Amino acid sequence: MGLLFSFTGRVSRDVYWQTTLAIVIATIGALYAARLYGNLSLILTILAAALYMSLAVGAKRLHDSNITGWWIVLFYVLPVIFFMAILAIQEDRTMLDGTSVALGFFGLLSLVIGLLLMGFRMGTRGPNQFGKDPLQERQARVEEKRRRKKMATRR
Repeated sequence: MGLLFSFTGRVSRDVYWQTTLAIVIATIGALYAARLYGNLSLILTILAAALYMSLAVGAKRLHDSNITGWWIVLFYVLPVIFFMAILAIQEDRTMLDGTSVALGFFGLLSLVIGLLLMGFRMGTRGPNQFGKDPLQERQARVEEKRRRKKMATRR
């Protein structure tokens, strides 16, 4: 549960992608079910929970690169604000204007930068200010399992 609701610690790229995919699939399924029943408050609750979990996992992914989790605001929240502003601006107009194009460009740019940093950049090797290296912790668990298995087969 700490993976989805805590903003402390670090996660590796594979955990980030697996968790993000699971959140997206679960959110789509829950939204579909809520839409069938026409429950707007349930839909908003599901979206808020999915956003919170995505922010938590994204912040931990940034921590893995020794970057403060507050950058998640730039990568997740700012694009949403920009795209909402575009919708508000375009409500009265039939053509895109310079403001809408600029907001769309910067919103998309921050999404792409966030995706590159969180999804593809290797984390810091070894411990950093946000915690232990998740890959080293995983390797230690694997080696401990091998050691125990080897000891069990000797008996």
